[in-house]
Amino acid sequence: TIYDESGDVFFEGKTDENGEIDLKEVPAGKYTYKETIAPSGFALNTETFSFEMDVYGKVTGKTEITNEPIVFMLNKVNTFTNKPFANIEFTLKDAEGNLVKTKMTEDGYRVAAEDGSETFAVDENGYAEFRYLPAGVYKLVENTPIGYISDDEFSITLTDAHALSAPNKLTVENCPTGLKILKREASSGNPLSGAGFRIKIRDGLGFETLSFTKLENGSFFYDPNGTVMDMMVDGKGEILIHGLPLGDLWIEESIVPEGYFPVSAARIEMKKEHTSTIPFEVTIKNSKYVKLGMDSDWWEFPALMLGIALAVGGAVTFVVVKRKRTKKSEA
Repeated sequence: TIYDESGDVFFEGKTDENGEIDLKEVPAGKYTYKETIAPSGFALNTETFSFEMDVYGKVTGKTEITNEPIVFMLNKVNTFTNKPFANIEFTLKDAEGNLVKTKMTEDGYRVAAEDGSETFAVDENGYAEFRYLPAGVYKLVENTPIGYISDDEFSITLTDAHALSAPNKLTVENCPTGLKILKREASSGNPLSGAGFRIKIRDGLGFETLSFTKLENGSFFYDPNGTVMDMMVDGKGEILIHGLPLGDLWIEESIVPEGYFPVSAARIEMKKEHTSTIPFEVTIKNSKYVKLGMDSDWWEFPALMLGIALAVGGAVTFVVVKRKRTKKSEA
């Protein structure tokens, strides 16, 4: 829109295919103008510009303006390490749910393109940048890594105010899941050391034992390439485990504390609310062996008595049969 010296509208219109407006028979005087509608994919230039036309038709002042692209910047952060989360994959959709294909430019940012890819990944610094996307509402869908928690979908609203100098920025954080196993003595409730556990998941008709890496602080992190399967409780009778897959898991006591009965495997369900900062807590109790003043445990004594009874019964049966046969032979 172009205004004359009195502030009245002198001209309203759009640029042509060359980005120009050709004005004819412009009276001498001073004029101001500003952009009211930005081209698709560009931010609105909010400055007010001026030019002056003298009586000879000579123009002085600003008659050429530029537009910055609409810009969206994505940062991915691993809250467990407080570092960028590299190479995480996303999908971008428009307001109607259609996939927005994009491709990388030589300058390191992505643009919408029919020959682009349906997904994209943040770089080694957990960063991705988009330019020249039309203003509108978009949905960012994350392919959340296994063992981490995310909102999965994020709404983005791009406007003609999101210029390169004032971009739309979004930080997506991932927190790993968390599980704390508390090993306790059944009668007293006191911490119990010397126990080891394995974590298993369904694998077809059977089970797969997960592997882990032990961290410097003594906790464990799920790692398909890890070397630890039997995780030992610490001096407090505890194990803290990070990054477990969501869903059903089985906790198996693979190493039983000396002098205690083993316990059966426990099934749990890891959910999004079970984070590394607020882990799912599971208490597993073991009962002591009970001694009866002999080398055998209490459960061995009944077995011993049953064995004696069976032996005596067998002897009696043998004698009866033997006697009957003797009588027949005498007859």
